[in-house]
Amino acid sequence: MSLNEVVVTSGKVADLSVNGARNNSDGYYVDGIKMRENKTVTANETLHATSISYDIETPYTILSNGKFFAVEIKRASVPASFVYYAVPKSDLNIYLTAQIVNWEDYNLLDGQTNIYLEGTYMGSSLFDLQHAGDTLEVSLGIDKGVSIKRTKMKDFSKKQFIGNYKTEDRAFEIAIRNTKPQSIHLILEDQFPLSSQSDIEVKYVEVSNGKADDATGKITWDLYVPSKGETKVMMHYSVKYPKSMTLALE
Repeated sequence: MSLNEVVVTSGKVADLSVNGARNNSDGYYVDGIKMRENKTVTANETLHATSISYDIETPYTILSNGKFFAVEIKRASVPASFVYYAVPKSDLNIYLTAQIVNWEDYNLLDGQTNIYLEGTYMGSSLFDLQHAGDTLEVSLGIDKGVSIKRTKMKDFSKKQFIGNYKTEDRAFEIAIRNTKPQSIHLILEDQFPLSSQSDIEVKYVEVSNGKADDATGKITWDLYVPSKGETKVMMHYSVKYPKSMTLALE
């Protein structure tokens, strides 16, 4: 999917403006405030050892009226893919990110950006290019078109006593509902309890095709949720511990 629905300004991410302005059909906007009528200038880009300069070919007059003024000097179409993230154990919101490969080709700069999604101002973010790696991730905020629910399954909440130990089972169903007109790619995370004591044993029973990390207890699902559809996964674990103890297992 090409990133033609998102605008990242400063520095639909398809229109990249180094001056912090968003271009609409009726003019330029900074943080939702109209600056001036549409105007495009031509600039020659020159790469230096530690900087980039833009030489404006045609002289341009800026009024000295004390108002903000924005002039677009560069625009780039940046292909990207959308990926959603969710950790329902701690947050029931689903966050959308845009992943951009080969971002080094666009001479981006560290700094604050203004994010627009489908024509709506989403807020500001930061380009942290020093830690971007091969793929630059741009956070686009919460998407209300996708919802998630984490439900404790009572049928699996049980206790068993054997000798000086007791075993408790817990299971949770996670349901993701996609109301958008297209399918989405979602990275979903949760976690099993961890034990640092030898007399407390945690056993993984089911993770619904997720991948569990034994060292951290983190479970990761890589899911595609269909348009106007719902996807469900389940995590189920048991904990064996001395019956003299009281544990919080959820």
